[in-house]
Amino acid sequence: MTRAQTRLDHPCNNTWGTLHLEQSVSMEVDSERERRQLDLMTDRLARFRKGELGIGPVIADLEALLGELQSVDESWTERFVEAWGDLEIPYAVALDRRQPIPTIADDTVAEGVAELERLVAEARAALGQ
Repeated sequence: MTRAQTRLDHPCNNTWGTLHLEQSVSMEVDSERERRQLDLMTDRLARFRKGELGIGPVIADLEALLGELQSVDESWTERFVEAWGDLEIPYAVALDRRQPIPTIADDTVAEGVAELERLVAEARAALGQ
């Protein structure tokens, strides 16, 4: 054991207790924050479905919101990115080729949105909502 480990493990050192308390308070805040991020994802997808929001802002918002999630596992994140790609790839191709921007009427985009909605619902359920 190193000298630094001995100091950290010493019973008179309450640094661990302070960190532990901060982490448990942080966990509660994180759950609420996770719900807000998932709510924003749900909102963006619903607004895109209704035609109130274009695909570009939806793609950007979902990417940013995904980066803020902390409670989802790697498998969920991979599935989310794959479904997100069903929006991002057709959009990028359309921009590159100067073609019409995809909408929810595009089959690939619609399937991606449906999968994203399912994944967000799954994450919400995992949080106990």
